[in-house]
Amino acid sequence: MIFNYTDYKSFIREFALDRPSKGRGFYSQLASHMGASSVVISQTFNGERELSLENAFKVTTFLKFNQFETQYFLKLVEYARAGHYELKNFYLAEIKKMQEESKKVKNRYDKTHELSDEDKFTFYSERFYSSIRMASSLPHMNDIEDFAKYFNLSIEKTKDILQFLIERELCVIQDGKIQRGIRNTFIPSTSPYIKNHHRNWRLYSIQKVDQLDNNKDLMYTAPLSLSRDAYEELRSELLQTIQKMIKKIGPSEDEMIACLNIDLLTI
Repeated sequence: MIFNYTDYKSFIREFALDRPSKGRGFYSQLASHMGASSVVISQTFNGERELSLENAFKVTTFLKFNQFETQYFLKLVEYARAGHYELKNFYLAEIKKMQEESKKVKNRYDKTHELSDEDKFTFYSERFYSSIRMASSLPHMNDIEDFAKYFNLSIEKTKDILQFLIERELCVIQDGKIQRGIRNTFIPSTSPYIKNHHRNWRLYSIQKVDQLDNNKDLMYTAPLSLSRDAYEELRSELLQTIQKMIKKIGPSEDEMIACLNIDLLTI
């Protein structure tokens, strides 16, 4: 969402209005986090006073921005503080570059666990590596037999997959129970293994077509005719939705596993 703005004050004001109760208490909480008075905060975001870079950084920690979001917000503050038009144009050009970079999903997340190329080849060879890793967070999944039964796999195959995951610390054994280890393994769009990753889960979707539970499952397909601007706007909104979704899922309790496939493709 931040990447749609070139004015950091407008972003903060609209962010506050988006909070529960129209942001009541938001500015006082922000002021407390920054060690500033509510009056100063109000004068900053509703007046002509500008944030210092030090206070701008405190804002990003309050909002729990990732590294790229933090860099972007600080660039907006530098842009607002610049007095000379050539310097403002310089910062504006930097902001435009970062907006383009923000369209790449990898910049929407903090750095995650990086597997070696050899391990990626194995991990993304089929969906069961990822499936079993996610399922290890469920309270009723405790041992090899539980995973083999859940995914209808042989004990031998399940054992091989779990051994791989445990050796890479993607799963761990605690108190005799198999549990999930490192939480995320993001793969960038430039990776040579991304095709396998997409293919594995879309094949699963195709297999599910004849077994859809309309009370639980959701499958939506919509060929579209639209302008280029509308297409770019839709793509940007989907990326924002993904970002919000990931932030909500992270702290949520693990009760089930699911797969989300979102496709927006030019034809």
